[in-house]
Amino acid sequence: MQNQISFVFDTETNGLANCSVLSISFIICKDNDILKEETRYYFPKEKHYNKHAIAVNGLSENIIKENRNNCNYPLHFADDKDWLIDTMEAYSVSNLVAHNISFDMKFLPAKIIEKIQHNEYSTYCTMKNNSKFVGIKKGNKYKYPSLGEACKAYGIEFSNSEAHSSYYDTLKAYELFVATMKLQNKEI
Repeated sequence: MQNQISFVFDTETNGLANCSVLSISFIICKDNDILKEETRYYFPKEKHYNKHAIAVNGLSENIIKENRNNCNYPLHFADDKDWLIDTMEAYSVSNLVAHNISFDMKFLPAKIIEKIQHNEYSTYCTMKNNSKFVGIKKGNKYKYPSLGEACKAYGIEFSNSEAHSSYYDTLKAYELFVATMKLQNKEI
């Protein structure tokens, strides 16, 4: 993975599927150097906030308003997808990284999904790629570790009270990605 530009990201959403992105954070890195990082907050397009999702991510209407203070980007992620595509293209991203990438990937713009399907972007899941290293057995197999469990296995500090913030989870996924690549003797 040497010289590859990686896009480490996390989304917080208004539910589990077919719902709005309330926050997205990313870190773009090359060879262990952070090139750019950003977080954006959005209002849901749904009529109501999903109380179950908000109980996890804490992104109530007031919190989103507070974090959007003086922002000039669109109110809804669905209307701001070109920014994400343009950012990834400007940095020549070639690899997408997330903890449970199959979940977060569902919320990305169709153009990015198409590039993944056509192998223009590779993907790396810190959750799936660390299940054996973390070593929590589930029957005859290894359980997919939570972000906190995986960080703990690598000795990476992790705060449960800060978890489920898109920026905190992105930062921890980045640290986990770097640690995983070092363990596997791969340069990032």
